[in-house]
Amino acid sequence: MKCVTKLLIFGIVCASIGIFVVAGWAVYPPPSGIQAGAVVADEVIVKFKAGVPAANIRAAHAKFQAKIALTIAGLGAQVVKLPAKKSRAELNAIVTQYKQDPNVEYAEVNGIMTIQRQVSLPPEALEVLKLCIIQPGGFPSDDPHFAQLWGIMKIRGNCAWDTNIGAGNITVAVVDTGVDYTHEDLAGTVRKGYDFVNDDTDAMDDQGHGTHVAGTIAATLNNNKGVVGVSPNVRILAVKVLDSYGSGSWSTVASGVVYAADKQARVINLSLGGSESTQTVKDAVNYAWKKGVLLACAAGNDGAGDPGYPAAYKNCLAVAATDQNDERASFSQYAPDGVAAPGVSILSSLPGNNYESWSGTSMATPHVAGLAALLFSQNPNRTNRRVREIIQGTTDDIGTAGKDPIFGYGRINASKAVHYQCAASSCP
Repeated sequence: MKCVTKLLIFGIVCASIGIFVVAGWAVYPPPSGIQAGAVVADEVIVKFKAGVPAANIRAAHAKFQAKIALTIAGLGAQVVKLPAKKSRAELNAIVTQYKQDPNVEYAEVNGIMTIQRQVSLPPEALEVLKLCIIQPGGFPSDDPHFAQLWGIMKIRGNCAWDTNIGAGNITVAVVDTGVDYTHEDLAGTVRKGYDFVNDDTDAMDDQGHGTHVAGTIAATLNNNKGVVGVSPNVRILAVKVLDSYGSGSWSTVASGVVYAADKQARVINLSLGGSESTQTVKDAVNYAWKKGVLLACAAGNDGAGDPGYPAAYKNCLAVAATDQNDERASFSQYAPDGVAAPGVSILSSLPGNNYESWSGTSMATPHVAGLAALLFSQNPNRTNRRVREIIQGTTDDIGTAGKDPIFGYGRINASKAVHYQCAASSCP
């Protein structure tokens, strides 16, 4: 009751000075019930070595009465459907038998990844909600909830817009639950992309997570509506790989990453993950990296510990979540080779022209994706490696001095990143 009373008092005070507060824990979609180690019960993923005759491939699948359901473009991995659902132990046995075939490069179960949103409000969020104090300076905005975007102000995003607000020829792929492209703060910004869950060309969001991520990246500046993104003039490519409960298979995630890379996205936001490594998603990440894509990946919400997957892969830039005091969010996993960004009570867009504050490494990651988009907008000839170096080299050092096991290179600073070549700036 004490916490509720404090929040009510806080709301009254903020309302009295005209600042609107959204309680992000008021409405939640139903939980998916997905547990660590979950798999698609009647599928495995198999990749055969180059040059293996089709007859040999058919023979390998025939041993298990398996049928090819999908070949992942760009990777050559096959998702095969078994005649009946199996236990994890049975699936592991089938994978082992595939691996014994000398024609097979690799085989694995088709595991599950989920959104990295923190469903329960962490205790430190009460401190983060002290949003009545507006940090002065920076680019002006008439967006009504701008004063609540503590994350953008913490990373000095509004002080980066004097250089640019993002270029319309730079695309950020939100590989997620889809995006509500009709949203008032995203309309005209989003390409419908592809829906790998329902196998169609309309990646509309039926969960909310992807729309929230997209808003932090690219919500429109100075339209007198809602919020604003870190890079408000770039384009969003909606790629739906997670269902209405926020979960999706490894093969679907990999397909979405490859698709986004092939559609010339310069940045891919992966606010999703799991606890198990997967060769299929790792190959997709490497495929995108080789095409020049910067991949921003959520470190995970399992608390203390190294990042989950795909964030742990070397070609992902792992992102840990911080609160308003630059402390690690209690739910956040570490990013020893990555960076940190605000991820507690982040206000952004939701389907139906709505706005809520959500928490998670999912919410931290689009701050980094938006910054990467700004840097590509400054100079489209920059490589993904160079953009990553700039982001890592212009952070604010938090935690242990220097690069550390929790925050990696530090908490991102957008103003430093876009002005890094300048001797001085009016908004450092």
